[in-house]
Amino acid sequence: MKKKIIYIVVAVHLALVLSVAISLKKKPAKQTMPIAVRTFVAPKPMPSQPAPKNQQVVAQAKPKAAPKAPARKKARDVMSDLQKNMAKIETKRDSKQQSKPKPVSKAKSPAKQESPQVAKKAAAPTVTPQYPLLLVQKLKSALHLPEEGDVKLELILKNSGEVIKVNVLSSLSPDNALYLENEITKMRFPVFTADLTGKKEHTFTLTFRHDD
Repeated sequence: MKKKIIYIVVAVHLALVLSVAISLKKKPAKQTMPIAVRTFVAPKPMPSQPAPKNQQVVAQAKPKAAPKAPARKKARDVMSDLQKNMAKIETKRDSKQQSKPKPVSKAKSPAKQESPQVAKKAAAPTVTPQYPLLLVQKLKSALHLPEEGDVKLELILKNSGEVIKVNVLSSLSPDNALYLENEITKMRFPVFTADLTGKKEHTFTLTFRHDD
């Protein structure tokens, strides 16, 4: 039964295919239109003609646009103001130069000829007072007042350091004055230093004070 159905279906399909093929053969074939080919030739470009010389000259000779009149006036005004200011400055300079008094040339006085001794003294270097410091250091280390009270005295020394004389000028304590006179006359001091060069003797004024 199944085989019969299959045969029938196949037969129907074949019949349909044959009918379609027959109908296609009967239809007239469409006439194909011939293709027309046209050639187009482009025209030759015309040679560019040079512009006449008169036109070039005219184009180059075009005048530039003239600046506006107000700008020229402003520039002229500025220039005139600058010239006026420069003239004022020059007149001021001239007036100042005329008003300045000319320096009076002073006659050079003849140079004074210094004597050789004065020249030597001026050239000599200043010497610091070293000897008084040495003297005070030696007295402080060697002496001590027995009582309270200041003593002022003069000490006269030779350039060799030997004591010539001790003069008590003022003293609040007689014991302190006597003590200093006795002790200082026994002492021997250093030789004069460079700050006392050329002196045979020198007087020193000293003040002694009791230290607790």
